[in-house]
Amino acid sequence: MGKSEEVKKAPADKKEKRELLEFTLGENRYGVDIGVVSEIRQYQVPTRVPNVQPYVEGVFISRQIPITVIGLSIILETEFQISEKKDVLIVTNHHDKQMAFHVQEVNGIRNVSSEDIMPFDEMMGKANQNVAVGIVKLDNRNIIVLDLEGLMAASCASADYCGSEVNARSIGDESL
Repeated sequence: MGKSEEVKKAPADKKEKRELLEFTLGENRYGVDIGVVSEIRQYQVPTRVPNVQPYVEGVFISRQIPITVIGLSIILETEFQISEKKDVLIVTNHHDKQMAFHVQEVNGIRNVSSEDIMPFDEMMGKANQNVAVGIVKLDNRNIIVLDLEGLMAASCASADYCGSEVNARSIGDESL
């Protein structure tokens, strides 16, 4: 390959690539940066915790660590039928606090260019900027790109209870 061919390819390589974990909630598809995801696991019904935000479904214990389960459908105002056999938890880690986001289905990992993500305009509202950063069209599907780190930070800031701060023994989990 000649030098002129290498020079032509260089600008294309400078495009910032992102890996998005694509998942479904109701009729919509969403994507999150795969870098914030620590694991994907089958849904398990969490233990309810009193006096928490409405979007907190509860908590479960994994490897001696309590993990808050966030009902992402409540935050995104999307309805879907809960299926313990099909639903999935996307477990994330933010400043040493683990959280799990309850979703309907994981569709796979998608490679996108940052340039392909179209930002939302001001009509979407400032509150939405903490959650949804834009939209990308892949395979004739619109995928709303979420900022889970912003969502986790906002969730922790507005809650008295967040992630691993709960005393695991106080929630009655016999697996301890």
